Amino acid sequence: MEQRIQDLARRVPGGSGVVTPPGVGVLAGRLGSRVLVELVAHGERLRAVLVRDGRASLHDLGPLAEAVHLTRWHRFALRRLVTTGDTPTAQAGARHAAATLDRQLFEPLRRHLGDRPW
Repeated sequence: MEQRIQDLARRVPGGSGVVTPPGVGVLAGRLGSRVLVELVAHGERLRAVLVRDGRASLHDLGPLAEAVHLTRWHRFALRRLVTTGDTPTAQAGARHAAATLDRQLFEPLRRHLGDRPW
């Protein structure tokens, strides 16, 4: 997707189409009391970049393959809910996949987020 966006940006008339992102200080100023959470695939690991209180921090969230697997599992469970109906088994599958994915992606970040909007 990133490559597709870059290709489209190159075709924009009137300039390079590439915008320099703001620095952490500018971004933090715009966030106010909110926290920015950006999930990033880095090699075989999934990481989160947090911008909070004027600082950026990097957090390891575990294997990328595990997050991809859990995401596919959750999507399957949601499709099952839609196609087979709202059965207890379909509900349990969707809830379990969501909870497992939540533990991997957000449990390591919760103490950094507190009760702030993100």
